[in-house]
Amino acid sequence: SIKRKEDVEKYLALPTIGVIPKMKPFKVPTKLLVERERTDLKQTQQLLSHILLFNQSTVVGGNGIEQSAVETSYKTLAALIGHTSGNTPPKTLLITSAVPAEGKTPIATNLAICLAHTGKKVLLIDTDLKADRIRRIFQQDASPVLTDFWSDAETPLDDFLYRASFIRSTPVDNLYILPVGGVDV
Repeated sequence: SIKRKEDVEKYLALPTIGVIPKMKPFKVPTKLLVERERTDLKQTQQLLSHILLFNQSTVVGGNGIEQSAVETSYKTLAALIGHTSGNTPPKTLLITSAVPAEGKTPIATNLAICLAHTGKKVLLIDTDLKADRIRRIFQQDASPVLTDFWSDAETPLDDFLYRASFIRSTPVDNLYILPVGGVDV
């Protein structure tokens, strides 16, 4: 199995451009939990406890700016992504894994936030039909969502990206989301 960056380089013969350290859950301020939709507060705490937007516990770095080590790793990775493909940065990134609960949602969300902070326009598309987490993280309405589009046989695919009702803005400048819908777990 692959557990370290050296394993990726050895077994897949691919370079690694960054490593994100394992993030311990942090305490989300109660105020942020109370303002959210009335779902299970413990579940909401668990969901938000790995998203950098909600982390209030940071350390002061050498430049005097408060950042956690994890946040620094995400920012470094976001900066490097634009420089890995020569003159043309990738337009699409896929975050996936073979099993549930490996951190795909926090990684995709935190990386999207950091990429948006660099000035790039970012569209974070949630495709996890079992758990509508991206919508809940950013407190968005339950409809319209990606599953609504999929069930709309009348709409040509190329029209979809221009339909503002499906793509949602977030509190983060340059970051937009396309929630999947599905069932809350």
